[in-house]
Amino acid sequence: MVPEWYHLTRAREWNYSFTDEGWVCMIRFMTKNGMASMKEERAKLMSDLPNLFTTADALAHGIPRVTLHRLTQQGKIRSISRGLYLRGIDKTIDLDLAEIAAKAPMATICLSSALAQHGLNDEIPKRIDIAIPRGTWAPKTTAAVTWHRFNSKTFKEGSSKQPILGTNLTIGIYSAERTLADLARHPKMDQAELVEGIRRWLRQPGNHPSKLLKFSQNLPGARFHIQRILEILT
Repeated sequence: MVPEWYHLTRAREWNYSFTDEGWVCMIRFMTKNGMASMKEERAKLMSDLPNLFTTADALAHGIPRVTLHRLTQQGKIRSISRGLYLRGIDKTIDLDLAEIAAKAPMATICLSSALAQHGLNDEIPKRIDIAIPRGTWAPKTTAAVTWHRFNSKTFKEGSSKQPILGTNLTIGIYSAERTLADLARHPKMDQAELVEGIRRWLRQPGNHPSKLLKFSQNLPGARFHIQRILEILT
């Protein structure tokens, strides 16, 4: 029978603490049963995390960074981007939107990307148009994002939150009316895209020109262009 102390060299954790004399490294030895208990405890903590989680989420659940690194190497979790992890394989998750939402809580889908989401455009943009309040820092992402800085005073006008399937995250998205108004006042306005967007919007039940004009007056520079297009289409 192998003595219990034999497992000590294979069951140790390094802990660091700061004292008056400086940093002190302590080694905590555990028995084989202690190791099993610790693994079970951490496995339970991992199961409490959402499918998509951040380093901060893991630390809040008592899971250290070294464990995340080991689980990533073992293939038990997947690193999506810096500080963002995925448990298992869930093809329903839009990883691009999830990464954006995790790194920029105020992120809001806008312009051509929002137009496509509302079914007002057939073309799927190669890059995701995301709005953030002016003066806000835009994080680095693996997702292809075009960041747009909108006036903070009108930033929430016409915005709502939508859930990201398979996660506990939500991301902002502008309404169809706000999207059309933003396109109308954009310095690089695509006239053809805007006209087609308004044409499709008018075909949807409950939509009428006065509704779009009323909303566009809240955003400087939008009403003139929208009114001109509406006069042509109606």
